Formats: sequence, structure tokens, C-alpha cells
Amino acid sequence: MTWNQFENELYKLLKDRVTSTEEPAASRVQDLTVLAKEITDLYHTTAISTKETSQRNIFAPAALEPGKTAIQSAIFASLNMMYNLNLKASVATLMPIGLAVSTYWVPAISPGIINTLPPQLPAVAPSPGSIVTFTGNPVLVAQGFKKAYTSYDNETDFNVSLRKSAGDIRKGFENHMKTIAGTYVGTTPVPAPVVIPWVGLIPV
Repeated sequence: MTWNQFENELYKLLKDRVTSTEEPAASRVQDLTVLAKEITDLYHTTAISTKETSQRNIFAPAALEPGKTAIQSAIFASLNMMYNLNLKASVATLMPIGLAVSTYWVPAISPGIINTLPPQLPAVAPSPGSIVTFTGNPVLVAQGFKKAYTSYDNETDFNVSLRKSAGDIRKGFENHMKTIAGTYVGTTPVPAPVVIPWVGLIPV
């Protein structure tokens, strides 16, 4: 799933869960529990379709599955707290979402989650291959949600506000994924170890 597909699907589900057009778009969600699950499922579908910058894909997507629960819980808890306590969206109140998204990628610190092939020249074989060394900047996710929930209260076109909100949430996830970093560790024909850094995961 590409980021454009993610945004389009998110816009549809936001629109489906609206109960009123008389309030800001951020206040129209009918069921936060279901919304949190749907956003999480969209993110997971996008995440497992990614490749790192040297085109190695996610080889063991099931290893990332456990992280979905934390993302879903964080989205629900953050939004529910905002509504119940009448809090204005902020990076601080939405940071649990960013931290959960970063934690989602922790399993990829271990070898085998990202495909070991193709080898990265000058390496001819993985040893152990591609691993994540930094799970991304969580602030970027929180910033995306904050903008979505604070920027369009005065937007007169309801559908435009929802579309912009979907785009902001997408951009937060996308910007975070661009900061995920790792290394490819392989062996040259000599043989000798080689460590090659990479930055960013891109869905295809």
C-alpha cells in the first residue's frame, strides 16, 4: 500500500465515521475504538509493504504484528483523553502514538525481519544482513496528528477538512518512516566484514 492509497483509505474511513458536520472535523468521530483499529490496520498494511533504500523488503511481517496493539491503544487513549478532558491537541498529548509507532519497529532490530537479499555491494553475502538501528523519530507522528486535530476548525468545506486531516496523519506516519535507519552487514569475497548504513523505509 502506497502513502497515497493510505491517505485515500483514511479519508474514506474518517468520512464514514462522522456523526455531525456542525463541529470541527476532529470532534466528529463516532467510535474511537473502531477508528483506532482502522488507522492501525492501515498503518500495518503500509508498513509491511515497505522496502529500505536498497530495495530489501519486509521478509517476516508477522514479527511486526504484535506492535499493532500498542499503536491502537495509544491512538484510542490519546484521542479519548482529549475529548473527555477537553484538551487541545498537542505534541505532548499525542506523543504516546508516536512512541507506539516507533516501538512497532523494535523487532526489526533483530536480523531476519528485513530481507537479507539482495546483498549490498561490495558484500556478496549477508552477515547477518539488514537490520534497524534507529526506530524513527516519534515526534513526527505526534506532529501529524496534532495538525490534523487543530488546523481546520474554520474550514467551511467539511470534506476538505477531512481530506486535509487525513493528509496530515499520513504525513506524520510518512515522515517518521523516512527517519527509520539501519545498516546492512555483509561479507566481501576477501572475506571481510562490511557495514553499510541506510535511512528510510518506503512503501511500494
